[in-house]
Amino acid sequence: MKTFTYTSGVDANTVVDLADPDGIMIGQIRELRSTAWNVDTDYRTVSSATREAREDEATGNCSDLEQLDRAVTVFDADLAGLKNGQGRATAGTLTVDGWWQKCLVTHVEPKLAFRGFAQCTFRFLLLDGVWRHDLDALHYWPASASGGTADLDLPTDMPFDLAGGAKLDTLVNTSLLPRPWRMTIFGPATNPSIVIGGNTHQIDVTIPDGGYLTVDAIDGEKAVTLVDQQGNRTNVFDKARRGTGQGSGEYIFERIPAGTSTLSWSNSFGFDLTVVEERSVPPWSN
Repeated sequence: MKTFTYTSGVDANTVVDLADPDGIMIGQIRELRSTAWNVDTDYRTVSSATREAREDEATGNCSDLEQLDRAVTVFDADLAGLKNGQGRATAGTLTVDGWWQKCLVTHVEPKLAFRGFAQCTFRFLLLDGVWRHDLDALHYWPASASGGTADLDLPTDMPFDLAGGAKLDTLVNTSLLPRPWRMTIFGPATNPSIVIGGNTHQIDVTIPDGGYLTVDAIDGEKAVTLVDQQGNRTNVFDKARRGTGQGSGEYIFERIPAGTSTLSWSNSFGFDLTVVEERSVPPWSN
Protein backbone atom coordinates (compact mmCIF):
# COMPACT_ATOMS: atom_id res chain seq x y z
CA MET A 1 0.00 0.00 0.00
CA LYS A 2 1.42 3.35 -1.10
CA THR A 3 -1.46 5.78 -0.53
CA PHE A 4 -4.45 5.62 1.83
CA THR A 5 -6.83 8.57 2.21
CA TYR A 6 -10.31 9.51 3.40
CA THR A 7 -12.07 12.32 1.51
CA SER A 8 -14.88 14.12 3.30
CA GLY A 9 -18.41 13.74 1.96
CA VAL A 10 -19.32 17.17 3.35
CA ASP A 11 -16.37 18.96 1.71
CA ALA A 12 -14.60 17.19 -1.16
CA ASN A 13 -11.58 19.46 -0.68
CA THR A 14 -10.95 18.05 2.80
CA VAL A 15 -8.74 14.95 2.73
CA VAL A 16 -7.36 12.94 5.66
CA ASP A 17 -4.06 11.18 4.93
CA LEU A 18 -4.10 7.80 6.66
CA ALA A 19 -0.61 6.77 5.54
CA ASP A 20 1.40 9.73 6.85
CA PRO A 21 4.40 8.73 9.02
CA ASP A 22 4.32 12.21 10.59
CA GLY A 23 0.56 12.18 11.25
CA ILE A 24 -1.75 9.15 11.13
CA MET A 25 0.00 6.04 9.87
CA ILE A 26 -2.07 2.93 9.16
CA GLY A 27 0.51 0.49 7.88
CA GLN A 28 -1.61 -2.63 7.42
CA ILE A 29 -5.14 -3.01 6.04
CA ARG A 30 -5.48 -6.78 6.11
CA GLU A 31 -9.18 -6.75 7.04
CA LEU A 32 -9.98 -4.31 4.23
CA ARG A 33 -8.33 -6.73 1.80
CA SER A 34 -10.58 -9.64 2.83
CA THR A 35 -13.25 -10.74 0.36
CA ALA A 36 -16.75 -10.95 1.85
CA TRP A 37 -19.52 -12.43 -0.28
CA ASN A 38 -22.88 -13.15 1.35
CA VAL A 39 -23.99 -16.47 -0.09
CA ASP A 40 -27.43 -18.07 0.25
CA THR A 41 -27.47 -21.79 -0.38
CA ASP A 42 -30.18 -24.20 -1.36
CA TYR A 43 -30.09 -27.94 -1.93
CA ARG A 44 -26.78 -28.51 -3.75
CA THR A 45 -26.83 -25.03 -5.25
CA VAL A 46 -26.39 -21.34 -4.52
CA SER A 47 -29.50 -19.16 -4.72
CA SER A 48 -27.71 -15.80 -4.47
CA ALA A 49 -24.31 -14.21 -3.90
CA THR A 50 -24.03 -10.52 -3.00
CA ARG A 51 -21.42 -8.10 -1.68
CA GLU A 52 -22.99 -5.87 0.95
CA ALA A 53 -21.91 -3.05 3.26
CA ARG A 54 -19.61 -4.24 6.04
CA GLU A 55 -17.37 -2.98 8.85
CA ASP A 56 -13.61 -3.56 8.98
CA GLU A 57 -10.92 -2.32 11.35
CA ALA A 58 -7.32 -1.15 11.04
CA THR A 59 -4.79 0.09 13.58
CA GLY A 60 -3.04 3.43 13.18
CA ASN A 61 -0.14 5.11 14.97
CA CYS A 62 -0.77 8.82 15.50
CA SER A 63 2.37 10.88 16.11
CA ASP A 64 0.60 14.21 15.59
CA LEU A 65 -2.43 14.51 17.84
CA GLU A 66 -3.61 17.66 16.08
CA GLN A 67 -3.94 15.59 12.91
CA LEU A 68 -5.88 12.97 14.85
CA ASP A 69 -8.23 15.66 16.21
CA ARG A 70 -8.76 17.01 12.69
CA ALA A 71 -9.50 13.51 11.35
CA VAL A 72 -12.09 12.81 14.03
CA THR A 73 -13.76 16.15 13.25
CA VAL A 74 -14.00 15.18 9.57
CA PHE A 75 -15.37 11.71 10.38
CA ASP A 76 -17.94 13.21 12.77
CA ALA A 77 -19.10 15.80 10.22
CA ASP A 78 -19.83 13.15 7.60
CA LEU A 79 -21.80 11.05 10.09
CA ALA A 80 -23.68 14.03 11.53
CA GLY A 81 -24.58 15.24 8.05
CA LEU A 82 -26.55 12.14 7.14
CA LYS A 83 -30.18 12.79 6.31
CA ASN A 84 -33.02 10.50 7.32
CA GLY A 85 -33.54 7.92 4.61
CA GLN A 86 -30.43 9.04 2.71
CA GLY A 87 -27.69 6.94 4.25
CA ARG A 88 -25.12 7.88 1.61
CA ALA A 89 -25.84 11.61 1.48
CA THR A 90 -22.60 12.73 3.10
CA ALA A 91 -20.58 9.52 3.17
CA GLY A 92 -16.88 10.03 2.56
CA THR A 93 -14.63 8.20 0.11
CA LEU A 94 -11.91 5.80 1.23
CA THR A 95 -9.13 5.41 -1.35
CA VAL A 96 -6.32 2.84 -1.42
CA ASP A 97 -3.77 3.27 -4.21
CA GLY A 98 -6.42 4.75 -6.52
CA TRP A 99 -9.15 2.22 -5.63
CA TRP A 100 -12.11 3.76 -3.80
CA GLN A 101 -15.48 3.19 -2.23
CA LYS A 102 -17.96 5.14 -0.15
CA CYS A 103 -17.22 4.91 3.55
CA LEU A 104 -17.95 6.23 7.04
CA VAL A 105 -15.55 5.99 9.98
CA THR A 106 -17.81 5.01 12.87
CA HIS A 107 -15.25 4.41 15.65
CA VAL A 108 -11.81 5.74 16.61
CA GLU A 109 -10.75 3.83 19.72
CA PRO A 110 -7.45 4.62 21.49
CA LYS A 111 -5.38 1.59 22.51
CA LEU A 112 -2.26 3.41 23.70
CA ALA A 113 -1.62 7.05 24.55
CA PHE A 114 1.49 8.74 25.96
CA ARG A 115 3.68 11.82 25.40
CA GLY A 116 1.92 13.17 22.33
CA PHE A 117 1.46 9.73 20.74
CA ALA A 118 -1.66 7.61 20.37
CA GLN A 119 -2.35 4.23 18.83
CA CYS A 120 -5.97 3.91 17.70
CA THR A 121 -8.24 1.37 16.10
CA PHE A 122 -10.24 2.84 13.22
CA ARG A 123 -13.50 1.16 12.23
CA PHE A 124 -14.51 1.68 8.60
CA LEU A 125 -18.08 1.14 7.42
CA LEU A 126 -17.61 0.23 3.75
CA LEU A 127 -20.85 1.01 1.94
CA ASP A 128 -20.39 -0.20 -1.64
CA GLY A 129 -19.43 -3.84 -1.23
CA VAL A 130 -16.80 -3.33 -3.95
CA TRP A 131 -13.72 -1.23 -4.59
CA ARG A 132 -13.65 0.81 -7.80
CA HIS A 133 -11.02 2.35 -10.04
CA ASP A 134 -11.59 4.78 -12.92
CA LEU A 135 -9.85 3.84 -16.15
CA ASP A 136 -8.55 6.63 -18.37
CA ALA A 137 -11.31 8.52 -20.17
CA LEU A 138 -12.01 7.66 -23.81
CA HIS A 139 -12.56 10.78 -25.93
CA TYR A 140 -14.86 10.93 -28.97
CA TRP A 141 -15.12 14.11 -30.98
CA PRO A 142 -17.79 14.94 -33.57
CA ALA A 143 -16.74 14.82 -37.22
CA SER A 144 -16.93 18.61 -37.51
CA ALA A 145 -14.27 18.98 -34.82
CA SER A 146 -11.78 16.64 -36.48
CA GLY A 147 -12.01 17.38 -40.18
CA GLY A 148 -14.56 14.70 -40.98
CA THR A 149 -13.25 11.78 -38.94
CA ALA A 150 -13.43 10.88 -35.28
CA ASP A 151 -10.02 11.12 -33.64
CA LEU A 152 -9.27 8.95 -30.62
CA ASP A 153 -6.81 9.87 -27.89
CA LEU A 154 -6.04 6.53 -26.24
CA PRO A 155 -2.89 5.14 -24.60
CA THR A 156 -1.71 1.91 -26.21
CA ASP A 157 -1.99 -0.16 -23.03
CA MET A 158 -5.62 0.67 -22.25
CA PRO A 159 -7.78 -2.22 -21.01
CA PHE A 160 -10.44 -0.63 -23.23
CA ASP A 161 -9.56 0.14 -26.87
CA LEU A 162 -11.64 1.97 -29.46
CA ALA A 163 -10.88 1.29 -33.11
CA GLY A 164 -11.39 4.21 -35.49
CA GLY A 165 -14.46 4.92 -37.58
CA ALA A 166 -16.78 7.86 -38.14
CA LYS A 167 -19.95 6.33 -36.71
CA LEU A 168 -19.12 2.74 -35.86
CA ASP A 169 -16.42 1.61 -33.46
CA THR A 170 -15.37 -1.32 -31.32
CA LEU A 171 -15.23 -1.28 -27.54
CA VAL A 172 -13.28 -4.10 -25.87
CA ASN A 173 -13.92 -4.96 -22.22
CA THR A 174 -11.08 -7.26 -21.14
CA SER A 175 -12.81 -8.06 -17.84
CA LEU A 176 -14.76 -11.27 -17.28
CA LEU A 177 -17.70 -9.18 -16.04
CA PRO A 178 -19.74 -6.23 -17.34
CA ARG A 179 -18.45 -2.89 -16.08
CA PRO A 180 -20.16 0.34 -15.00
CA TRP A 181 -19.19 3.68 -16.47
CA ARG A 182 -19.53 7.47 -16.45
CA MET A 183 -20.21 9.60 -19.51
CA THR A 184 -20.10 13.29 -20.39
CA ILE A 185 -21.89 14.39 -23.59
CA PHE A 186 -20.99 17.83 -24.92
CA GLY A 187 -23.44 20.24 -26.51
CA PRO A 188 -24.91 21.18 -28.78
CA ALA A 189 -26.88 17.95 -29.05
CA THR A 190 -30.56 17.02 -29.27
CA ASN A 191 -31.78 13.72 -27.82
CA PRO A 192 -28.27 12.22 -27.85
CA SER A 193 -28.14 8.47 -28.36
CA ILE A 194 -25.20 6.07 -28.10
CA VAL A 195 -25.49 2.34 -28.77
CA ILE A 196 -23.07 0.00 -26.99
CA GLY A 197 -23.33 -3.75 -27.41
CA GLY A 198 -26.87 -3.52 -28.76
CA ASN A 199 -28.15 -1.39 -25.87
CA THR A 200 -29.32 2.15 -26.64
CA HIS A 201 -28.30 4.82 -24.15
CA GLN A 202 -30.56 7.79 -24.97
CA ILE A 203 -31.57 10.95 -23.13
CA ASP A 204 -34.46 13.02 -24.49
CA VAL A 205 -33.06 16.48 -23.80
CA THR A 206 -31.46 19.36 -25.69
CA ILE A 207 -27.91 20.13 -24.59
CA PRO A 208 -27.08 23.76 -25.41
CA ASP A 209 -23.87 24.88 -27.07
CA GLY A 210 -21.35 25.28 -24.26
CA GLY A 211 -23.31 22.96 -21.98
CA TYR A 212 -22.92 19.29 -21.24
CA LEU A 213 -24.76 16.30 -19.80
CA THR A 214 -23.35 13.76 -17.35
CA VAL A 215 -24.52 10.18 -16.83
CA ASP A 216 -23.27 8.14 -13.87
CA ALA A 217 -24.08 4.43 -14.15
CA ILE A 218 -22.40 3.32 -10.92
CA ASP A 219 -24.62 1.48 -8.43
CA GLY A 220 -25.60 3.79 -5.59
CA GLU A 221 -24.56 6.87 -7.59
CA LYS A 222 -26.88 6.67 -10.62
CA ALA A 223 -27.66 10.15 -11.93
CA VAL A 224 -28.34 12.10 -15.14
CA THR A 225 -27.54 15.81 -14.92
CA LEU A 226 -27.75 18.64 -17.47
CA VAL A 227 -25.36 21.59 -17.02
CA ASP A 228 -25.89 24.80 -19.01
CA GLN A 229 -23.38 27.44 -20.14
CA GLN A 230 -23.61 29.23 -16.79
CA GLY A 231 -23.00 26.08 -14.77
CA ASN A 232 -26.61 25.68 -13.64
CA ARG A 233 -27.38 22.02 -12.96
CA THR A 234 -30.71 20.28 -13.66
CA ASN A 235 -31.67 16.74 -12.69
CA VAL A 236 -32.94 15.12 -15.92
CA PHE A 237 -33.07 11.55 -14.65
CA ASP A 238 -36.65 11.26 -15.89
CA LYS A 239 -35.53 12.15 -19.44
CA ALA A 240 -33.24 9.13 -19.71
CA ARG A 241 -34.75 6.09 -21.38
CA ARG A 242 -34.78 3.10 -19.07
CA GLY A 243 -36.88 0.61 -21.05
CA THR A 244 -38.02 -2.16 -18.74
CA GLY A 245 -34.71 -2.24 -16.92
CA GLN A 246 -31.47 -4.12 -17.27
CA GLY A 247 -31.27 -6.26 -20.40
CA SER A 248 -34.22 -4.54 -22.11
CA GLY A 249 -32.05 -3.05 -24.86
CA GLU A 250 -32.87 0.55 -23.93
CA TYR A 251 -31.60 0.92 -20.37
CA ILE A 252 -29.59 4.08 -19.81
CA PHE A 253 -27.45 2.51 -17.06
CA GLU A 254 -26.74 -0.81 -18.83
CA ARG A 255 -23.23 -2.00 -18.03
CA ILE A 256 -20.67 -2.49 -20.77
CA PRO A 257 -20.62 -6.22 -21.61
CA ALA A 258 -17.52 -8.34 -21.21
CA GLY A 259 -15.68 -8.95 -24.47
CA THR A 260 -16.01 -6.97 -27.69
CA SER A 261 -18.98 -4.68 -28.33
CA THR A 262 -19.96 -2.44 -31.21
CA LEU A 263 -20.26 1.25 -30.32
CA SER A 264 -22.18 3.61 -32.60
CA TRP A 265 -23.52 7.15 -32.48
CA SER A 266 -24.58 9.90 -34.87
CA ASN A 267 -21.15 11.58 -34.79
CA SER A 268 -22.88 14.95 -34.50
CA PHE A 269 -21.73 15.47 -30.90
CA GLY A 270 -18.72 14.62 -28.78
CA PHE A 271 -18.56 12.61 -25.58
CA ASP A 272 -16.17 11.20 -23.01
CA LEU A 273 -16.58 7.68 -21.64
CA THR A 274 -14.90 6.57 -18.41
CA VAL A 275 -15.16 2.86 -17.67
CA VAL A 276 -14.90 1.79 -14.03
CA GLU A 277 -13.23 -1.38 -12.76
CA GLU A 278 -14.70 -3.21 -9.76
CA ARG A 279 -13.07 -5.67 -7.36
CA SER A 280 -13.93 -7.22 -4.00
CA VAL A 281 -10.64 -5.90 -2.58
CA PRO A 282 -7.94 -3.47 -3.69
CA PRO A 283 -5.32 -5.34 -5.76
CA TRP A 284 -2.27 -6.61 -3.90
CA SER A 285 0.00 -6.00 -6.88
CA ASN A 286 -0.22 -2.19 -6.94
